[in-house]
Amino acid sequence: MIFSTRLGKIEVDEAEVLTFEAGIPGFEPWHRYALIMLPETQPVQWLISLESMEIAFPVLDPWLVKKDYAFDISQDVVDRLDIKNREKILVTNMVRIPQNNPQEMTINLLAPIIVNTENRKAMQLVLDRSDYSLRHMIREEVNKPVATNEGEICSS
Repeated sequence: MIFSTRLGKIEVDEAEVLTFEAGIPGFEPWHRYALIMLPETQPVQWLISLESMEIAFPVLDPWLVKKDYAFDISQDVVDRLDIKNREKILVTNMVRIPQNNPQEMTINLLAPIIVNTENRKAMQLVLDRSDYSLRHMIREEVNKPVATNEGEICSS
């Protein structure tokens, strides 16, 4: 399938479509998205709406920014996304890239996007953690020493 997006025409295999059953907070009417990688923006990927050509969110693997990023996924989320295998979870977070000022780029660590890669169900999860922010400065992490423990996701 070919979709027109604000990033141009994108070909998406139906098997790769992500379904946000409740939509994304603030964008509830739109449920079908695709995660695409453009060579010119790597490692930033794009979460594009397949229902509105105006909606495209830059997203990034949070562990590229914060090696010790960790949070719990409640049983309610496991049930809603029908997660059977913890190894089949993809996590990505939205990025804010100020126009003409990319060095001020931030990542939303407070609300990760959780994807069950087996059934392609997805949701944006708002965490109950006060130590993560909506606009975590990426440049602050660039020169930090590498943590010895990897971040993790736990099911509770």
